[in-house]
Amino acid sequence: AGGWFDPIYDYERWRRVFKTASGKFEFTQFPKYQSPQWVGDERNFPLKLKVFTVLATGGLENPNQPFLQETLAPHVYARWENWVELSPETAHRLSLVDGEPVQLESPLGKLALRCRVFTGSMPDVASVLIGHEHRNGGEFTNIAHLGVADLVAYQPDPTGLGTMPVAATTRVRISKATGGA
Repeated sequence: AGGWFDPIYDYERWRRVFKTASGKFEFTQFPKYQSPQWVGDERNFPLKLKVFTVLATGGLENPNQPFLQETLAPHVYARWENWVELSPETAHRLSLVDGEPVQLESPLGKLALRCRVFTGSMPDVASVLIGHEHRNGGEFTNIAHLGVADLVAYQPDPTGLGTMPVAATTRVRISKATGGA
């Protein structure tokens, strides 16, 4: 059993709700938006890296579950291995086809993956599942030695407001793999 409840609230007792000097909602001025600095120059690393999670493994502490490995990403028929999603336009421009082994490279390292062409992907963005690179935990997770998290350059929030680093600041390039993914 469980549920969600709000604390007792007395209607229109604003000082209890708005803990401000005026007892009312106060707008504050936030710093102007600043674009984060990208790691990797656009000429050598033409794609932006987007890391994501999927419902099957999001928040999973023990990924050593074969059924979840079989159902990772039905939208691109990916299972048991990590992949990089590319838009059809980007894949065509790079002469890559769906299912082909590729090498993803950022200024921080390289990773062997399988190319998955997906019409829902943004052009010029390489999307990779994060959290699938478990280095221990059982028979089905002792696979990866290097994961996409190792390729992400974490930058401080340029506004100074955030307490979490900005992860979407890494540029990458993709090439055909020579040995397989």
